[in-house]
Amino acid sequence: MDLNTKELLWSRPVGSMKESGPFGWRTGLPFDVGVAVRAGTLTTRGGLTFISSTMDSTVRAYDVRSGEIKWSQELPGNGQATPMSYQSDKTGKQYVIVTVPNPSWRYPRDPNSGTYTDSQSVQDGKGGYVIAYALDNES
Repeated sequence: MDLNTKELLWSRPVGSMKESGPFGWRTGLPFDVGVAVRAGTLTTRGGLTFISSTMDSTVRAYDVRSGEIKWSQELPGNGQATPMSYQSDKTGKQYVIVTVPNPSWRYPRDPNSGTYTDSQSVQDGKGGYVIAYALDNES
């Protein structure tokens, strides 16, 4: 949304069904149909909007003017927080930081037991992750 003109610039579904499906099965379908989002977005001065809290364990960067996906990367589990940004005092390089607090927590969960029903569930015993991605100078 252009906040000056109140014009809707673009609208698109965020997230795919690759991690969910009927009866707790992962469909693997890469179609962006829109899924629940647990946290907010981060927008850079260079015109990228990052989101990492979709149920399909993927961080994405969208072009703020067109809505085009400029970059995406699979995460080791569901990101459940708003991405953060950091700029190095030494190099001036900007980073986007994504957290995955508990990689064994996946969607969908079994409503009775509260556990993920897929044998491919990530269980590494290391706790969570903090992942930093370096941005290009223009971003």
